[in-house]
Amino acid sequence: MQIRKPFVKMRNDLGVQLLALYSLFIVPIVIGALFFDRVAGDQLRQEIMAADLALSRAIAQETNTIIENALVAVTELSKYEAVINFDDEGMLTIFENFQTGRPDVNLIYRLDSKGIMISHYPTGPNVTVGMDFSFRDYFSRALETKSAFISLGRISPTTEQPVATAVMPIWQDGEFLGVVATNLKLQSLSTTLASIAMEYQENKNFEVVIIDAGGKIIASPQPENILVNYADIQGELSTAVLAGNSGNKIATDQTGVENLYSYVPVPDAGWGVVVSRPTLVAFATPNSFHRGVLLLIGIFSGIGIFFWAVLDSRVLTPLEKLAAYSQLIGTKPKKENPSNVQLSVYRDRQDQIGNLVRSFQRMEKAISARINELATLLETSQAVVSSLDSKIVLNRILEQVEKLMGFEKSAIVALDSQRGVFVAKASRGLTSRYAEGLIIYPDESASVTMRAIRTKNPILIQDTDSDPSFEAYRPRARAEGYRSFAAIPLEHVHSSPAALVLYSPKTNSFNENSLDLLVNFANQAAMAIENAELFSRSDTKLQEQTQRLDALIQSLEVGLVLEDLNGNVLFANRTVCDLASIPRELILGKPAVELYKKILVYSKQHDDDLAKITALLEKTGEREISLSLDMVPTQRYF
Repeated sequence: MQIRKPFVKMRNDLGVQLLALYSLFIVPIVIGALFFDRVAGDQLRQEIMAADLALSRAIAQETNTIIENALVAVTELSKYEAVINFDDEGMLTIFENFQTGRPDVNLIYRLDSKGIMISHYPTGPNVTVGMDFSFRDYFSRALETKSAFISLGRISPTTEQPVATAVMPIWQDGEFLGVVATNLKLQSLSTTLASIAMEYQENKNFEVVIIDAGGKIIASPQPENILVNYADIQGELSTAVLAGNSGNKIATDQTGVENLYSYVPVPDAGWGVVVSRPTLVAFATPNSFHRGVLLLIGIFSGIGIFFWAVLDSRVLTPLEKLAAYSQLIGTKPKKENPSNVQLSVYRDRQDQIGNLVRSFQRMEKAISARINELATLLETSQAVVSSLDSKIVLNRILEQVEKLMGFEKSAIVALDSQRGVFVAKASRGLTSRYAEGLIIYPDESASVTMRAIRTKNPILIQDTDSDPSFEAYRPRARAEGYRSFAAIPLEHVHSSPAALVLYSPKTNSFNENSLDLLVNFANQAAMAIENAELFSRSDTKLQEQTQRLDALIQSLEVGLVLEDLNGNVLFANRTVCDLASIPRELILGKPAVELYKKILVYSKQHDDDLAKITALLEKTGEREISLSLDMVPTQRYF
């Protein structure tokens, strides 16, 4: 139950509701943006990797075409009789013509069956005729195959350039006659790769390499990388591409930089093409897109937070303070509302919040004034029953008028029946000279007070200096120091006509609200005066009736005694006083038994009669007894 209360309180909080509504709006957008960023980023990465792979494949296909042409060309060379039969002049002519159409070939040569150089073209600058090349891998391989193939990359001793050799074994009737070979200039491949790399010159670390079947780099835009073992750089990747696999791989190089590698094999040569560049460069677009999405989310969230902060400071906090302020309105009218100080900073705003704060403060003042009015009216009602002395009641009424309305000068004007004129029965704040001189004749038509009494309607004079109906009394108003004047008739039934008169040193001191309040107050005052008047009349009649009753009782021939509950004498007539021979003032308040003892002094049966009277008083004996008293000069019976 204790847990539910905070939950219910939070659920009913406007700020929490707006935050939940804002979350329903912002959270799906953020989630959607992150999802879109993830999907779009992955798609962009796949496209980038596919583009790099396509570039690798294009280079591999072009390289493969070059290899195919080289293998076809060397195969055709092996078919010439001069080449087969070691015709030196014929071979040189054929080799010269061949190189003219193949600028990518820098050396054509013929080895015999033992690997000895028979002839080569060009013949210089280094002559290797007669040298043994049987140690070359391609020669050992030529002994085992009858098809053309490409050798591993190496530095040619003849041309002193990096080359790869297209080798064609020559067999005749099952006899190995040697090989004819052409050295392909790897520099031409590197030049091609350099031209491709130039298209990506903005990417400083863009790199394209071709590795041979042995894993060495045979073509690269950087000459220093030629014949470097690529397995030392990326061993797993080198193994994968030479195994005939293609694809993409993200790995770290020797310097710790993360790169994107795209590799494709060159099938006819057993080579591989590898394109690499840093992932920061390769994935710059998706990374920028990702940063842009995060930036937008940040901006959007920042705008949302700023909006929420403004909403909280400009709307929610004032509303929360207004709610607390409204709950305190009317609870402690005599003390300042503590929230009123906090709301003062919003009071001067010209927007709806400012209007609302001002309206609430006006409402608080109106409610406080109304509570004060009601409290004053209640005190006036209490004054009605607190005393029945007309002068005290009138003075208390004027005191409440000052407390309620703030008018320091006031008077109650009523008819003096003995003099036949209206005078100030009570006044407050007026000078004694003015109050004593306030005499109004019933036929005085210019008197504002008389007009109010005759018409039974309140009359207001907002400015005594400018109101023509008050011209006759203007000097008196200036002398007394008031500028506005109000006369409210007090309607009576059983008392003389009267009016409540108020004076203010300021003009326009009375309005509709104050007039309504004064009318209600005047009704309360009229009730008080009426009650006092009725009490005065009732008291007079009571005294008259008491005097008549006392005269009647005193004239009785029989004695009469009235006791209180404690047995003390409240009343005794003259006959009893005569029987007891005690003055009346000495009997009142004394125990009745003592009075009876004085009377029974004249009884013939004193003790018996006293016992009968005691039993009668204790309600244990007879309700009526008869006594005989011997008195001078006559005998009386009771």
